Amino acid sequence: EALVGCFDFEGKTVLYVVNYDMENKQNITLNFDTAQSMDIIQKAETFNYESTNELVLNMDPGEGALVLIH
Repeated sequence: EALVGCFDFEGKTVLYVVNYDMENKQNITLNFDTAQSMDIIQKAETFNYESTNELVLNMDPGEGALVLIH
């Protein structure tokens, strides 16, 4: 139960990931074909990943997160 929107922002790919379950926490996993560098903005904090092809987001009910791929 997740919703993922994909956007172009200044030539970069941005994903908006939402835990679509309004009652339960869940881990949402994003898999990429190749390793990507990215910034994740979640709970008003920014996290940076230098290179990964799998991203696991631990999300509260109804929570959203932005993933900016470099």
